[in-house]
Amino acid sequence: MIHKKGTNYGLRFLYLSVSSQPHIISLFSHPVDIFKMCRRRHVRNVYLRCGHTINLPEQIVRCEESNCKFSLFHPQDCKPPTCLRSCWQYLRYPEQYSPNISRHCPSCYRQMQRLGHY
Repeated sequence: MIHKKGTNYGLRFLYLSVSSQPHIISLFSHPVDIFKMCRRRHVRNVYLRCGHTINLPEQIVRCEESNCKFSLFHPQDCKPPTCLRSCWQYLRYPEQYSPNISRHCPSCYRQMQRLGHY
């Protein structure tokens, strides 16, 4: 049974009541909040009028944390082996975002303009 959620020193914990005493289980092995770190984003626009999709170029969403290797705020003098122990070293699995757009895709729109429908 999950008893309580909490944060301690940048680590997230779940307090579990297995018996009469709560047990602490760390959800992340690295002392950072991974939801604030740099990450990749894939965007695929879905055009509802024509059904076409367009994949946009992958984006890197930058964080402002000094303990993230990919951040612009990461100190230049932070090098291995210290950096490997103290800083976030991975880009998370990419966010996938697919907005549904209620119009024609750009190519269908241009074609319809040429035919005089717009």
